[in-house]
Order: sequence, then C-alpha cells, then structure tokens
Amino acid sequence: MAKSKITKVTGNGSWQGSQGTMYSFEYQFEDGTVGIADHKTSSAKYNIDEIVDYNIKKQDKMGNNKINFPSPNSNGYTPNINGQKMQTNYNGYPKKDNDIKEKNRSFALSYAKDLAVADKISVDNILKKADEYNNWLNT
Repeated sequence: MAKSKITKVTGNGSWQGSQGTMYSFEYQFEDGTVGIADHKTSSAKYNIDEIVDYNIKKQDKMGNNKINFPSPNSNGYTPNINGQKMQTNYNGYPKKDNDIKEKNRSFALSYAKDLAVADKISVDNILKKADEYNNWLNT
C-alpha cells in the first residue's frame, strides 16, 4: 500500500455496470503515480491536497493503473461505536449482521455434522449441538 498526496483529479467519463452508473476519475499523486478509480457518485471520492492510502489493483485494457482506496481499517476488522472490533468486507465496510449470523449458522451445523461423523455425538443430536455452537458464536 502506498501513501501520497493527490495533486490532480480529473473526471474520466461514466459507464453502466452491474451496480448502476459508475463514474471514472483519474487521480495523480505527488509520488508520480497516475491511475483510474471508479466511484458510484458523480463527484470524486478524494480531493486535491488530500493525503491518502491507495493500492494499484491491476492495469485495465488500455494500460491504465486501476486504483483502490482501502478504508483506514481494512485489515478485516474496524472499530464500532463501542470501540469493539467488528468484521468488515474486503473493501473495509462493516459486514451486515445477517451475513455474519448466516455464516455462523452454517459453520455450526457443519461442525455438528462432523462430530456425528466422528461418532462424538449421535445423529439425533446434530441440530441441538448446532444450536449450541450457533448461540455461542453469536454472543
């Protein structure tokens, strides 16, 4: 990840994507890097003279650097209002509670099934054990 001051921002058109209209911007940085970033809004995400962290994801078909601006805490966790850590998605945005609970439920059932296969619990107790694990994971 690089960190540099933005020296120039230029609108670079728009296009239709699976998530609606995307707006493309060319960012130039004080360290000499030039690249393209796409945003859902018609205004640039960052302005001239802002110091930002960025990654070069790849190059597009035209050879332009594709820039990603990770959130400040995109290491998989970000502080919530209470100062505790909560899981985030790959862009650093908080995961929805339903996503986490759904994955926990799936994991709990899979683990309980593994215990039954290993003859640690009876098949009749898979759902009971899965509920115990799911409750523990969601507390």
